[in-house]
Amino acid sequence: MTAARADCGLRLWAPHRGAAAALALGAEPHCLLTAGDTLLVGHAGGLLALRFTPGDGGGTFPGFV
Repeated sequence: MTAARADCGLRLWAPHRGAAAALALGAEPHCLLTAGDTLLVGHAGGLLALRFTPGDGGGTFPGFV
């Protein structure tokens, strides 16, 4: 997982699956923090929490709740 201020998004990598994806945030990320299965993204407007679900649900990446 990386954050990009230039395009206000996150980049997700799953090397063991050979996959990558981009997630648009709509706000410039300032910091990232993980807490268990939750990714916290700090930005000028506050905090965004994304929780990863186990498995990939048939998709490329784990789902978000």
